[in-house]
Amino acid sequence: MEQEMQRKKKKSICPYCGGMNTRKNGHTRKGTQQYLCRNSKCGKAFADEKKRTISPRTRKAILSLLRAGRTVRDIHTMFEKECSMSYIYKLQNKCSATLSPFNMGD
Repeated sequence: MEQEMQRKKKKSICPYCGGMNTRKNGHTRKGTQQYLCRNSKCGKAFADEKKRTISPRTRKAILSLLRAGRTVRDIHTMFEKECSMSYIYKLQNKCSATLSPFNMGD
């Protein structure tokens, strides 16, 4: 019961001003709780999103698949629970930049 009280009292901190005077402000399309900062100088809205970390093993597997020529969509179907398609696109851009003919080290 005490844990429920703490959970209900949990307020999110504004990432813009650091203020703790926030209120709930609906949900995103994905169902994430949104908040509104009540600080008179800030007043910005933000979502309470969790940072997902991708394991080095998964990252290495995705990079090897990209180097092998697999498409981003194919890789995403394999790893959709571990990472987003945008993350794979970012890795693809980094990978292609390191493998470009201009960066061969000649």
